[in-house]
Amino acid sequence: MKLSNSCYQNDVGMEDDPHKLTNHPSVADRHAQNKEARQSRVVQRRQMLDVLVHASRCGSPLCQYPGCRKVKGLFRHARSCKIRASGGCDLCKKMWYLHQLHARSCEESQCYVPRCRDMKELLWRLQQQSYSRRRAAVIKMMRQRAAEIAGNSG
Repeated sequence: MKLSNSCYQNDVGMEDDPHKLTNHPSVADRHAQNKEARQSRVVQRRQMLDVLVHASRCGSPLCQYPGCRKVKGLFRHARSCKIRASGGCDLCKKMWYLHQLHARSCEESQCYVPRCRDMKELLWRLQQQSYSRRRAAVIKMMRQRAAEIAGNSG
């Protein structure tokens, strides 16, 4: 028999309980759902990247590969869009996201995906900037510590 806490304390019967009880999933259930959702997203991303690579190489205007014509439409849009991702264009943002995902995992030196090399270079520069900032922060911290130690010794 399940009653809300207030009705249990007031000795109200189950049929007279006005409160709706909801079943809350256990931690294990939530973990399983999260894991399932994560796996689903990974599979979905992999499929999107496969379509991106396929569409980059495909020359058929009537291709039946799932998603090919849609991605080719995104390519056409990206070439002519005046707003761009930086201006808030949702289609350009999707393309930018796909290109980023692809470039992060692409190991081909002569990749057919448009702008792949540019994206790889951009990601590499951003990574180098991050390393430089981190290195500068460590050097600054080491100098501060050395100055503190020198100040305490004298």
